[in-house]
Parts: sequence; structure tokens; C-alpha cells
Amino acid sequence: MTDKYGMSSHKLPWHHEKLAEWQQGKRFVPIHIQIGITTGCNIACLGCYGQEIGQTDLKNKYDMPRETVRRLFKDSKDLGIKSITLIGEGENTIHPNFYDIIGYAREINLDLGIATNAVVMRKDKMEDILRSFVWIRNSLWAATREKYEEVQGKDRFNQVVSNVAYQVDVKRRKNLETTIGLQMVVRGENIDHIVPLAKLGRELGVDYFVVKPCADTPGRKFGIPFEELKNIEEKLARAEEYSTDGYSVIIKRDKFQSGDVHPFKTCYGTEFAIAIDARGNVAPCGHLLGY
Repeated sequence: MTDKYGMSSHKLPWHHEKLAEWQQGKRFVPIHIQIGITTGCNIACLGCYGQEIGQTDLKNKYDMPRETVRRLFKDSKDLGIKSITLIGEGENTIHPNFYDIIGYAREINLDLGIATNAVVMRKDKMEDILRSFVWIRNSLWAATREKYEEVQGKDRFNQVVSNVAYQVDVKRRKNLETTIGLQMVVRGENIDHIVPLAKLGRELGVDYFVVKPCADTPGRKFGIPFEELKNIEEKLARAEEYSTDGYSVIIKRDKFQSGDVHPFKTCYGTEFAIAIDARGNVAPCGHLLGY
């Protein structure tokens, strides 16, 4: 199945003018910004990098002030930033002003995407959510309630599946164009759920299901079994068999085979995309926040 969403690549070919400016040594604004608007999270995924860079629970979380987020959105739009993704060390949907914030993004016609655990999406606000985002990527690492609680830390499987199903329902009823996907992060504990999740994604009616290995810290604190993950091609191929014309199963094979080791010494992407966390810290890459 062709990766029509470019999950295993980058999107620079869509921005020739920025690439030309970079080649000419000109100053230019980034194409994209990743923004986290809260440090808090309502689940506890194994190997979550957010826990390494200051993520907190619901009681001790820090939320970027509403007016700061709105100003950041407006400034980004005025400067010519092409898009923003709400993704960071916490779960952005739990920000107390989440619906006001995404409503403002919609008001100024900002190209917005979100990566979410989909636990607390309000169904009475689902149409607003879908109209605010170009795409929604829902995190789901297991195909059963028991395994979900093991790898994502809380008993929230049924809530997530219900919310994703409702996203699809509203999209279809309202004839909306939001791209809805599932993402599975593979560890040793959930390898056997790759194929069942591919099946579940098709049953739910999402647009895609993307599978990637869990990243590890530089010191390998999470103990991700990369050698084991290099030898699961049979499961990955079986998962791809669930692809249809309207549903893509996307495997990030390059990441499974690289073992979380970058095949390059210099990254030039930092000039095209930056990351900002809830406290306002700016980094040239989301992986460098907190370091």
C-alpha cells in the first residue's frame, strides 16, 4: 500500500520555495511548528518521552496561558508559518481552554493538526473538533482493554474506541474532510496486537493506521528490544493486508530496521520545523526539548 500521507518521509517537496531560500542562504520562517500547550497527561504510556522532559499528572500540570496560545497562533499565521501540530509532553485536549483555543485557530484559518490519546474528547464538541483540525492522529497501542491498560497505563480502551468511532461518524454525517488516523507505537509487550489493531482500524472506518517502533532515550532507559522488532516482518505484512482503497495500513519500516539510530550525522530539518513546549521553551526539534 502506497504511503500517500508521507508518514515515512518528509514534506519538503511540497515547499520548493522554502528549499530554494535555504539553498540560497536566506533567512526564512519555519514551515511548521510543534506546540505543546500543557505538561499534564491523563494516561501513562510505557516509554513516553514526555515523562523524561517534565510531564506531570493532572494535579501538578502547567498549562500555557490561553492568551499566550492565541498570540502564538496569530503571530505564526502572520509570519507565514504553514501549519501547527498540537503535540508535546502532555495531552493537549486536557487544557482547560482547549475548545476556545481550537476555535480561535479555526477563526483565523490556521492549518492545525493534533496527536491525541482521544480519552477526553467531548462528543457534543466533536463537530467543532473536526472542523478545527486538518488531521487527527489517535494513539492506540493495543486491541484489547487489558493490553491497553498494560501499555498505556490506564483503563481507557473503551473510551478511546468510542471516541474514534464517533469522530468517523461525525465526519461522514457532516461530510467533513478531516483525516482521521490511528497510531500504534510498538514495544516488546504489544507486538501481537499489530494485526488485530490493523483490523480494528478498518472496522472503525479511520483513514489510516500507522505503525512505528517506540523510540528510546540516548541511554536506552526504556529498554526497547530493537533487535526483536527487526524480525516481525510477517506480522507487519499481515497487517498491511487489511489496507483497502479507503484505508491505508502504513508501516514505518525504516524505523524498525534502523534500531532508533539515525543514518546521518547532521540534521538540516531543524531550519524548517521547530518545537515549543507548554512553558515556552523553544527547541530545533521535539526530541531535543528538555535536553
